[in-house]
Amino acid sequence: MKIKIMYNGIKCDKTLITGRFYKKTDGTYYFIAKPGVAIQFINKLELDSYQEAKKFVEEMESLLGAEVMNDSDAMTDYFEDDCIYFEPNNPFYNEIETVITKKLGMQLPEARNAPTTSTVAPDAQEGPKAEERKAPEQSLPAETVALSDVIRKLEELFDLLNKLYFESKLARPVITVQSTPKSFGHCTTKKVWKTEGDSYYEINIGAEFLNRPSEKTAATMCHEMIHLYCRENELKETCQGVRYHNKLFKEEAEKRELEAGYDRANGYTHTAPTEAFTSKLREAGYALEVPFARYTPEKEKVASTRNKAKDYICPDCGQKVRSTAELNLICGNCEVVMIKHE
Repeated sequence: MKIKIMYNGIKCDKTLITGRFYKKTDGTYYFIAKPGVAIQFINKLELDSYQEAKKFVEEMESLLGAEVMNDSDAMTDYFEDDCIYFEPNNPFYNEIETVITKKLGMQLPEARNAPTTSTVAPDAQEGPKAEERKAPEQSLPAETVALSDVIRKLEELFDLLNKLYFESKLARPVITVQSTPKSFGHCTTKKVWKTEGDSYYEINIGAEFLNRPSEKTAATMCHEMIHLYCRENELKETCQGVRYHNKLFKEEAEKRELEAGYDRANGYTHTAPTEAFTSKLREAGYALEVPFARYTPEKEKVASTRNKAKDYICPDCGQKVRSTAELNLICGNCEVVMIKHE
């Protein structure tokens, strides 16, 4: 397979996977394919199944020397809203630099978050931006606040927002503080807490972000309460496995005086407090000052141990065999040893 970097995608032999390149602050490029590419990709290559596509992707991944992060709903829809990362030591890195920045004089779009994955049942998550995933600079004070006090304050916040924006009609869910390094919070799609006679939804506030300013924590709580409101009223505010926040969610957020920022992968998921929202919190005398947050170190990337694919070519007739294994092959037509090409 021959790989060529284009300004509008990655060309594999004669098939162009269209999309856009982004550049992160650490210099890493990543490539995201356009919506619908998964189906086009398989049709153009005349592959019989997604399993064959998967093998093709693995071969391409090996050639690129890069990792294909499949973070969308189905495990076989390769390239659909997925990322291919190119770090500075990647053999194609300089080619990307040349094509994108020198030949075209383009300014790359500002790097956005790669699509995030859910853990157990976070369901409808609001994800933090990369710069907000840093380790907390504050160390624990001598007199620490008990986590039970924080949860009690979050329950008071729920009651306040319920009164201000939902006419006190929402039933209080179980409010938790759990580790969710890639999301500010979540609201479960089902009632996951049970008693003998009743059941409850869960709203979680990410432990890594407890020490954010009061108004931002309140905006996250309100974001998750909108999901709760929609579930209780059978409204479809999300799609694509609850990852994508649609225009209905945006409308409901704006009714509650939140700004709803948009990105192509996740929709209107990035909510922020408006001045009107913050003013109402001040008027109610609400403040949540938490001096600590959980720190979850980011895992170091482990270099791939997968062998790169090699071509074995007959020097007489040109017949080619491709494999990741070390082989000694003889051409069946010419009866000569096939030469390995890295």
